[in-house]
Amino acid sequence: MKWFVALACWVGALGSAHLAHAERRTYTIAIGNNAPPAAESSFTPLRYADDDAIRYMEVLGRLPGHAWLLSTLDARSARRHPEWAKKAEPPTLSRLREVVHAVALQVARDNARGASPVVFLTFSGHGAMTEQGEYYLSLADGALTRAVLYDQLLEPLKGAEVHLVIDACHAGGVVGVRGAFDHELEAKAVSLRPEEKDALVSRYSLSRFPNVGVLIATTQGQEAHEWSRIEAGVFTYEVSSALLGAADVNGDLRVEYGEVAAFVAAANQAIPNPDAVPELVARAPAGHGSILLDLTQLERTLVLTGRPTATKFYIELSDGERWLEAHLPSDGR
Repeated sequence: MKWFVALACWVGALGSAHLAHAERRTYTIAIGNNAPPAAESSFTPLRYADDDAIRYMEVLGRLPGHAWLLSTLDARSARRHPEWAKKAEPPTLSRLREVVHAVALQVARDNARGASPVVFLTFSGHGAMTEQGEYYLSLADGALTRAVLYDQLLEPLKGAEVHLVIDACHAGGVVGVRGAFDHELEAKAVSLRPEEKDALVSRYSLSRFPNVGVLIATTQGQEAHEWSRIEAGVFTYEVSSALLGAADVNGDLRVEYGEVAAFVAAANQAIPNPDAVPELVARAPAGHGSILLDLTQLERTLVLTGRPTATKFYIELSDGERWLEAHLPSDGR
């Protein structure tokens, strides 16, 4: 089988690309928080969660719509990305609620005029567990628990196609992709009527949101998988490489959930330590198809095709930042 890979490359002087769906509007919220949870003294700050958020902004921010960067850039990232340093806002739960409220209003307007709103919510940072056994993602001013995610973020966005991309320890426990409860706790048994059980399960299961797709890397330990050579979280680097076209094996310029999952799995298959391999969860939103990103919708973008001199290759930007990487079959293009 011939593999075809088209890589999206940014250009500043081009006009907007013609859109396959003129009324498809995208709202991106990219969160990157290097700081550890205040309650976890043993956690160390991350180095590249802010860079991860910028990577998603560079890709998803080129879709027609609007994008928000919620991250505090460290000195190195601010020097490399002065334009993003000016636009970055604090990665706080309070600001996230405000942004989601603004997006929900716009989603309602889009639906009213027959448009198709799409929301990307990405998170890179620490995940942890409270003393009560509740998983959460760490923001600068508090914990993003499953209840907060469901009731305050996803519920207002039910009118949109939503994609969650999360790189954090315990991310699966926060999102709840495996069901209503992810672990066992010592607790007192309480009798519930059948209708109460059904209500509890439906309220705290992702099945409550068929409009939501998830792409998650999660580990059960607190170790963050970052790599100084790529200056990014490993999962984010793999996902961004996939989204830029490296996972588009059939060459249709539309990157699907299954293609990203296969690309990430292949990238990690040679890691000898199974504890270092992130658990990947990929699930497309029901009723919205399996496409995660349509490369034909990216603005200010060219598509680069060709045969690399080696099957394993990477592309590096002029400032030394490694932008994408792939390992193609010998007949890959």
